[in-house]
Amino acid sequence: TRGRQTVMEDIMSISDEIRFSGDLGMVGAIRPIELPATRYAQGGRLHYQLAVPVIQVLRLVQQPDPSQPIEGNRKVDANRAKKFATYLRREREWVCPAIISRVDAGQLHFKTQHQFPNGTAWGILEIPLELAQRILLLDGQHRALGFYYAEQLTSAQIEQLAATRARQVEQEQPREAIAITDSQMAVEKAIRERLISEHVTVEIVEVRNDRAAQMLADINNN
Repeated sequence: TRGRQTVMEDIMSISDEIRFSGDLGMVGAIRPIELPATRYAQGGRLHYQLAVPVIQVLRLVQQPDPSQPIEGNRKVDANRAKKFATYLRREREWVCPAIISRVDAGQLHFKTQHQFPNGTAWGILEIPLELAQRILLLDGQHRALGFYYAEQLTSAQIEQLAATRARQVEQEQPREAIAITDSQMAVEKAIRERLISEHVTVEIVEVRNDRAAQMLADINNN
């Protein structure tokens, strides 16, 4: 009887541990993207500065299309973007200036966590889910498209190497050949890890369409 009681107590204890303690009311609901950000003013506009993983940039802003210029911006050069992708994949000590993007005022919501005396604030920026991948680029099109090319090429290389290794094992090829494939796979996985773990700054500016072109001209001319 004592043994049975102990077992029942253990079962109840485990049940308590796995029981949901939070509110499930929002499970499955469409929620905004929430990112830590700094808010500041420049040129009479509100700016939000984010640090996001490289691989997340194109989950946030609109992907540049070499055949179709973004409104208020220049046509992007695919070859230039590919050169940046090559640089990013090759150089472990890569560097990249901030990417500037834009939205209309009122589309984002900023929850201030701390207001600093210098006029800046740190908090959580809420981006509506329907706005994700639709935020327009203002400056940094080639870098953004380069990120996409780098991710696309790295994923393709990993997939191809995995298929090659499986074929080598099936055909009982020499260990040396498989070791070369494993070494190449390690290089590509290391690149993918950098795309996931390393960050780039994205600035989101609240600016009207008719002023965005002037901002771009000011960046280029001044």
